[in-house]
Amino acid sequence: MLTRRTALWVPFAIASFGAARAAADELPPLTRSSVIDLVYLGENGCPPCRAWKALDLPKLERSPEFAQIRYTAVIKVIPAPVPPQWLLPAHLRPMRDEIVRVINRSAGAPMFALLVDGHGVSGGWGTSAYDRLLPLLQLAVSRKLAAT
Repeated sequence: MLTRRTALWVPFAIASFGAARAAADELPPLTRSSVIDLVYLGENGCPPCRAWKALDLPKLERSPEFAQIRYTAVIKVIPAPVPPQWLLPAHLRPMRDEIVRVINRSAGAPMFALLVDGHGVSGGWGTSAYDRLLPLLQLAVSRKLAAT
């Protein structure tokens, strides 16, 4: 039976799947030495940040993909944009423009960015951004492991 809630959810799900599929097509070629970065930007005073860190981060840490990625948490206050280059960890500084591009938001928390060899693949604001990029992270890891 098609309820009003389902009728509203289905087009969103189809659009989200289409966006994830398009982004998967844009994954750069991966090699065994490719670096897959997952960047989290948030703060402890942010309820959605705390929820993600309590529920989703432990699942990610237990996943087989976690050993194949470089996860970096960057502390930032909710109303602030992505921190300036000099405040980022050294390995993220050259990727700041790509992080900003894939997040595509001036403020908020949490923010997430997925990068492959320094190229921004996906990102966004809110825990739904993580939900959207997780399949891409898994695909990137599988392509990395399948590379010769």
